Order: sequence, then structure tokens, then C-alpha cells
Amino acid sequence: MENDTPDRPLAGGKRVFTCGHSFHFWVADLLVDLGNGVGIQDHRTIGTSAIGGSRVIQHWDVPEEQNEAKKALQEGNVDVLTLSCMTRPDEGIRKFAGTVPGVEKQSDLFTDAWGHPSSTLRMLSAYCHFFVIYRRSAVGLPSPGALSGEPGGDDALNRILQQLAWDAVTQHPLSGDCDGTVQSSG
Repeated sequence: MENDTPDRPLAGGKRVFTCGHSFHFWVADLLVDLGNGVGIQDHRTIGTSAIGGSRVIQHWDVPEEQNEAKKALQEGNVDVLTLSCMTRPDEGIRKFAGTVPGVEKQSDLFTDAWGHPSSTLRMLSAYCHFFVIYRRSAVGLPSPGALSGEPGGDDALNRILQQLAWDAVTQHPLSGDCDGTVQSSG
């Protein structure tokens, strides 16, 4: 794929609208930072609909005159819409514990008992979103500021998160990457 290395910018950014709850809405800002990190200067957050504890239908059901997501979609101003449904962490989270710097137990990935993600988990999610949206790897980019306060929040942690996200995206059939058109830059 053309422009698949971190030192070459992609031609054109995406216009992203994010709808979600406190487990997801923050991805919008992280995507901007990741886009800037690989030279995508025109990646734009068109809007964010943040409703605490929401289901996707609640974002759809916002009254028409207040529904910025619907308006942006109807006007053709959105290339990517990110949505998040409400689920609880599953046993897969435990697999990360002990293999990632600063993560010794499952609770280290969260900021509270509700399961709000730590910076480490937020970055993992943002990398997955970035890889799927731009169909390119960011493996090898410098550690973002979002990880600076995390235990183990250094280049080693960043590289592990980048590689975990890249492996998840390129190996999952629903990511749309199974045709081999996206190549790692790491």
C-alpha cells in the first residue's frame, strides 16, 4: 500500500465523528494526535456526542434539532463514524496483565471499578482505531504524551501497544485487512 511508513504522510486525512460514553468518546482527541504524528495534518474531528453510560441508540435518539451527529452525516461531512456500545471487560483483559510494562493485574488497566480505561488502554484502543481508519501501521512512532504519566509509560510500553493493536487489526477478519493490502511499517 502506498505511504505505509511512519515517515511518509498519507494523502488526506479523515473527517471523524465520535459517539460514545466515557469508555470511548476520548478516542477522538487521540486520533488527532496520532494523525499529526504520522504527518496527517488534515485529520479532523467533526464532532463528539458524549452521553454517560449510553447505548448507541441514545445518540441516534437525540432530538433532531440537537443531534449534531445526524446533521453531520446527512450533510455528508463525515468519513468515519465511531460508535461504542456498553459492555463490561471480559477475560481477555487478564491476558494483558503481566505482559505489559506497568500492568501486573487486570485492575491496572482501569481507573475505577466501573472499568473506565487507563491511558494505557486508551492508547491501545486509539491505535486500533487509527490502524483501521487509515489502513496503515503507526508501529515505531514515538511515545505519545498520553502515556507519560503511566507506570512503564515509555518507548517499550508504546511499542508493545502499537504491536498489539497492529496484530489485532491485521489478524481479525472484521477489520477489513485480511486481503493483505495493509503492511506493517515496524
